[in-house]
Amino acid sequence: MTNNFFAWHRFWCYFKKLWMEHRSQFYIATGITFGVLLMVMLATFFLTCSYNDGEALANYQVISMAETISGWASFIYTIVMIVAASQFFSDGKLKSGRIHVLTTPVSMFENWLARVCLFVVAYIIMFHVVFNVVELLRALLMTTVHYEGPMLWGGIAHISFYSDQYWEIWFYFTAFYAFLITTYMLGSVVFLRRSLLLTTITLLILLFTGGIFTLFIGVGRIENGLHFFYWLAFLSVANLWLSYRRLCEMEIKNRR
Repeated sequence: MTNNFFAWHRFWCYFKKLWMEHRSQFYIATGITFGVLLMVMLATFFLTCSYNDGEALANYQVISMAETISGWASFIYTIVMIVAASQFFSDGKLKSGRIHVLTTPVSMFENWLARVCLFVVAYIIMFHVVFNVVELLRALLMTTVHYEGPMLWGGIAHISFYSDQYWEIWFYFTAFYAFLITTYMLGSVVFLRRSLLLTTITLLILLFTGGIFTLFIGVGRIENGLHFFYWLAFLSVANLWLSYRRLCEMEIKNRR
């Protein structure tokens, strides 16, 4: 293996190799995401329209529709990113896979970064592209119910766009999703087998422990919830670093 830290040509070649190996999985995830979001949009749209007796939709109905779709989209986004991040090192489950990774002529940083780009960044982009396509279809459907008000585009945490604390809410969501995604990334290189299950169990144990600790010190002593999300942001960076270091220290022998 080369000792160089990073070279763009090697990185790009390895990323293309990973893409060729996992593109069918990516296409399947894209199709499932589109189908589920489309069903949510259509169900919400027709349920909303069924109460207006053929009349034009009122503004509050459109806002309620957008918030419902956004809420479901947030849940679907969470599931998609958890599953994608848990596949971060799926080829390391078997001894032969780890040998292949260790003998590939790229640095571990290039290996790690290529996986981040494929299993995190690519899925984030995919979800938002699919979501906006579904939103475009909803905008076209809105023309069939003679809605004359301004078009509202939903999104993750749609309701936050109408809040005076927009940037704080945006930070809450970003820190939460970053922590969740990086935790499952780390779990994928720590728990080589059944990483999705074992990482979920670990998170549930930590959540239970944190809940007991909160009850012990008293909820009233937690004055600023923003501090909690500062910790989530810090732990997200720590998870990224630990996932890289764990990949660097990977061994061929089987681990649970």
